[in-house]
Amino acid sequence: MENKFLKSCNKLEIKNQTVLIAISGGIDSVVLFNLFLRVQDKLNLNFRLAHVNHLLRGKESLRDQKFVEEYSLKNNIPLDLLVADTKNKKGSIQKIAREIRYKYFIEKAIKYNCKYIATAHNKNDNSETLLLNLFRGAGIEGLSGIPVKNIVDGNQIVRPLLEFERSEILKYAKLKKYNWVEDSSNKKNKYKRNYIRNKLLPQIQKNYNPNIIQTLSKTAELLSKQLFINQKKCTEFINKHVLKKTNSILVSKKEFLKNEDLIQLDIIKTILEDLKIESSFILINSILELFNSQNGTSCDCSENWIAQIDRGYLIFSEKNISSNIYFQLFKEGKIETNSWNLSIKSTAITSIKKNGKSNNVEIIDADLVNYPITIRSWQSGDYFYPLGMYGKKKISDYFVDQKIPMRQKKSIPLIESDNKIIWLAGFRIDERFKITNKTKNFIELKIDYKNE
Repeated sequence: MENKFLKSCNKLEIKNQTVLIAISGGIDSVVLFNLFLRVQDKLNLNFRLAHVNHLLRGKESLRDQKFVEEYSLKNNIPLDLLVADTKNKKGSIQKIAREIRYKYFIEKAIKYNCKYIATAHNKNDNSETLLLNLFRGAGIEGLSGIPVKNIVDGNQIVRPLLEFERSEILKYAKLKKYNWVEDSSNKKNKYKRNYIRNKLLPQIQKNYNPNIIQTLSKTAELLSKQLFINQKKCTEFINKHVLKKTNSILVSKKEFLKNEDLIQLDIIKTILEDLKIESSFILINSILELFNSQNGTSCDCSENWIAQIDRGYLIFSEKNISSNIYFQLFKEGKIETNSWNLSIKSTAITSIKKNGKSNNVEIIDADLVNYPITIRSWQSGDYFYPLGMYGKKKISDYFVDQKIPMRQKKSIPLIESDNKIIWLAGFRIDERFKITNKTKNFIELKIDYKNE
């Protein structure tokens, strides 16, 4: 047992460090702690213990806390203790309790410079997790079970007991005559995990596969390896073919569709996680369906974000990007928004030199402009007389010609005087306001888009 544990620690590269051991007082965490003590000198380790009392089981919770406190004193190992009133918080109690525990463990690991946080999950826990996720309809990530190591906020959470079945742990604890406390809630089959543990798995072991724990654990291990490969491909795709802007994320449709279905799922899931949007099968499937939809088709991702397919891209954008624009200037001045800065001022300059294709600065005839000047969003039916062209043109048609994404149309300011559009800011001025050899007074129009 101890040699096997030593190999597990070596595989996880747990050495020459201080380890924060999460201890509940149950058999798994007691054995984990004692196995660490057995290999301490060989691996040059120091320890701290951390315990969270969630106050969910009354006197039993206090009993567990007292047991852990006495255990730390007996072994002369410092203990960090948190008492959290978990039951009075809204939501899933088990999920909330888990979040509280890990947040506390990470805080203490950072405070005391513990590179590793060790938890006592075992092979049975892994098998139960796989089945729970299978019944919920989880993907490959859920079916890969509990990771032997993962990194949260720079801290490595390690689970060296994942190599051991619960029966091995119990046998070892009895052999060494360790004391531990029992969690009576583990016997209550109203909890799904307990039902799987106490009812379902024993029936499978008896009637179908006596080695089901080993089988499920091996399955989780294989799926975990496949998950690693998928995540690597996902990361490579995002780095090459996903453009991240301040208020939007653009995904190349052509390149996205070259990926296998599972990689596509991972890409969308990763983007949603980056945007702090809770992903679900329904949401991810709705987003994937956009790739077979017409330009402009969209779906809501959250209260603040929308996904839309448009001109070769899947675009995630903040909903407020397309909010209507409306300002008025009664004299020359500036307007600043989260998306752009606009200035309108008199100038003695009669011409400007273009930098490449930039149209962010224009000069117009001041005597053809009357204040107030209106700055607003495009509306259906708007038209203007594009500079250098004969006749009027619908702005919607101009947008199509310029291949301007639908999500961007409402965010382009239109500069207007006397109900005549002077300038599609950053694109084209109106022929009626251009400077000529008769122009005596000049106005400079300038816009700076912040997300370019």
